[in-house]
Amino acid sequence: MTTPVNCPNCGSQLPPGAPQCARCGERFDVEPEPTVAASTPVEQAPLPPKLPSAMPSPRVTGATGTGPASSGDIGEALKRYLSELRERWGLEATPFFIGVIGLLAAAFVIGTLAHIILMTAGATDVKKHLDYPVWLTTAGALSFGALVIAVLVRHEAQRTPPPPDMQSIDFRVGLAIGALALLFSVVAVVTGLGGHADTAQSWARYSSIFAFGGATWFVLSQPVPPMIGTMKATSIGVGVAGAALAILVIGQIQGLSDSLDSYIGGLAWQAMAISIIVLDLGWFLGMQPRRP
Repeated sequence: MTTPVNCPNCGSQLPPGAPQCARCGERFDVEPEPTVAASTPVEQAPLPPKLPSAMPSPRVTGATGTGPASSGDIGEALKRYLSELRERWGLEATPFFIGVIGLLAAAFVIGTLAHIILMTAGATDVKKHLDYPVWLTTAGALSFGALVIAVLVRHEAQRTPPPPDMQSIDFRVGLAIGALALLFSVVAVVTGLGGHADTAQSWARYSSIFAFGGATWFVLSQPVPPMIGTMKATSIGVGVAGAALAILVIGQIQGLSDSLDSYIGGLAWQAMAISIIVLDLGWFLGMQPRRP
């Protein structure tokens, strides 16, 4: 409800909203000039964003001092990875573990370079066709030496690794290396039956490097899952050995053939049998529990 107002001149009561007094005629409908409240805050323009100061980008500190990521950082990362492997496989105490890894690394590097150079050599490049099979043989010997030392390292382990399962990274890596060895052996057989002696020889020797490497991995990591079962794992190993023996017989028969292509293919079959036997040895050693 709106309250009535009084005339400021004569005091007469006026109805709400009247523009002037009905008694004295005083007008009072003129609006007063608006005044700015002193308490009204004045908006200020936003300050411009503060630019970051020119600071030098962070640098990674390596073993050789400050600077970008250097060989010292790679060396530290490699040491950390090898330390994790030793802890996972229970090989912290033995000093020969690094020797096994070094021999394997040298074998893979030398073998891969020799294999690539031999495969890309021209038909008239006789020196490469004569020299690089020697390098491949050297790489195979290094990987075999790694397997021998791995057997010794395994007996120096102070504890057994935790039981792996079918999803274990060690189990998968071991199977992958073995699969590569068999794949390269198949390529050697195919190229050998096609009459490409140098190519078949290169693939066969390169396959042996992976076979020894895979066996070494099985010996050190002991990745065979217990869920397979001892009897089943043994049956797998015996079956693989039987297949290797059959392949060896095939190679023997073809190697005695009068055909040069069959002879080369027979040698490749025999190289495949040897790779399978080596991997089977690693499988058997990998499934055996270590002594406490």
